[in-house]
Amino acid sequence: MAPGKISLASAVLLIVGNVIGAGTFTVSGLMLGRVGHPGTVMLLWVAAGLVMLFGACCYGALARQMPESGGEYLFLSRIFHPALGCLAGWVSLLVGFSAPIALCAYAIGEYTSHWGMGVSLTFLQGLTMKLTRVLVVCILLLSYVLWPEPTVAGHESAYNESTGSQVVAGGQYSLSNDWKKSRERLSYLQEKLDPQSQARVGPLLKPGGDYLDIGPGLGSMTRFFADHAGGTGSITALDINERFLAELAAISPRVKTVHGDVTSYDPGENRFDFIYLRLVLLHLTRSDNQALIARLHKALKPGGYLFVDEFVEGANVNRFWQMGEIDNRLPGYLAAAYKSLSDHMDFDQGYRLPAMMADAGLVNVNVDLTQQRVQGGDNAHGRQMQLAFEQLEAYIVTLPDHQELFPLIQAAWMSPDAYWYDHGRIFVVGQKPE
Repeated sequence: MAPGKISLASAVLLIVGNVIGAGTFTVSGLMLGRVGHPGTVMLLWVAAGLVMLFGACCYGALARQMPESGGEYLFLSRIFHPALGCLAGWVSLLVGFSAPIALCAYAIGEYTSHWGMGVSLTFLQGLTMKLTRVLVVCILLLSYVLWPEPTVAGHESAYNESTGSQVVAGGQYSLSNDWKKSRERLSYLQEKLDPQSQARVGPLLKPGGDYLDIGPGLGSMTRFFADHAGGTGSITALDINERFLAELAAISPRVKTVHGDVTSYDPGENRFDFIYLRLVLLHLTRSDNQALIARLHKALKPGGYLFVDEFVEGANVNRFWQMGEIDNRLPGYLAAAYKSLSDHMDFDQGYRLPAMMADAGLVNVNVDLTQQRVQGGDNAHGRQMQLAFEQLEAYIVTLPDHQELFPLIQAAWMSPDAYWYDHGRIFVVGQKPE
């Protein structure tokens, strides 16, 4: 048996052990009294078992779409609203767990009462009322402390990814680096993005400069900065997820890694010649990004540059019009998928950046907007889109015809006959006055 696995027999016995409880010994007599025949009681047990089987199949399907811990709390929070998940948690505590324990205690009391060991019912009722009052107060206090933010769970951190997500002050990262395939996805992403990024960034770098790389992922741009920093320069790589930070630190002795959240990170004043963010701000849907730009402006040395590289044009249905040749529903499905991610990714953020930089006091603000028509297949574009949608599926599972269309679009990304327009990319750079 493989490590971390259980056999079929063990799984069956585990489930049986969870299902058979005190109710089996108490309710069966009540059922027999109502229906009057043992065979009918057995048929009702079989019917209840089928209902349980259907429920287990539903849970299994949801767990496949959202392979994270959390159970019904996660499912309800992700699909509907965190308030329902929070409510389900309390119902599980008070009914799903506490009620069976109370029933078991009742059954024990009933059976032992015939042996002269019973406990006074009046005493138990009084004790129950007192404990209930204490419990209600505790629930109210815990609800106040733990009530979730009004966002659907799930966002990429500078948790870059997981079909789980990582909550940060600015929102949630839907693409966390904790996801099992994040390294593969990020490698294809940087293969796509690096040529244009490096071509635009390179002329602004100077040997011996001090650079801040925010949300570095696998570190391809960190390595690029290290190559340009020379023997006296320094690179600070800031990421909210620490999975790859040790690898970044090994790039060069001049690379310093910081495990932190950009929305609360204090970069100091007049420290850096160049600050770089790529695909970070679009994930910060809840933060004051104007204040963030102002902090980064203060962190620049006079004459230093703030360079932001973001995706735009996420939900534009015209990006995918040729996917309609595969199935005429795919363009609308893809546009709806991007719209369903709007709580986690703001693809309009890039358009607001020039004004935000100017308002923060940066000068010589320049904007460059590009977009490519790309071909699917076993290439960086096809692989990256396929992996990104695999990770994000939990957020789009409720879309109409999802079960039918999702396999189609995943196959389309890998088809050389498929064409689409990649995300628009906006490059915004501003300079701190001398």
